[in-house]
Amino acid sequence: MDVNNFITHNQQNSTLDKFILFLFFFFPLFLFSPFLLNASLSLISLYFFYFVFKNKYFIWINDNFVKLILIFWIYIVINSFINFNTSNEIIKSFLYVRFIILFISFVFLLPLLKINLDNLLKIYLIISLIISIDIFFQF
Repeated sequence: MDVNNFITHNQQNSTLDKFILFLFFFFPLFLFSPFLLNASLSLISLYFFYFVFKNKYFIWINDNFVKLILIFWIYIVINSFINFNTSNEIIKSFLYVRFIILFISFVFLLPLLKINLDNLLKIYLIISLIISIDIFFQF
């Protein structure tokens, strides 16, 4: 499968961009492996921060929905300090930020990488159908 088919024709991305595109496209498959899921979450998050600082793209910080999600995350962290005495629960609440960064990456990076969203949705649909059919026949 050629990654260039999933990129719009007005821009060709670098090798690093293509690798991140691969992670975006096959992210639903990584849900079956905790290692692949955490590795892809980490790589996408690191790439997002690399992209933001390299291109000085800080527009996403001013988005109201991002602010709302970050306020909710701060609420979860404060709530874990108040309600839980174990450090394990507090650490877990801090680590929820990776899902926020993943969401922000999806929303703000995909349009900038010039991805053909129709192909992305087709891949997600095919993966979902295969998983649904597999679940149907297993039970």
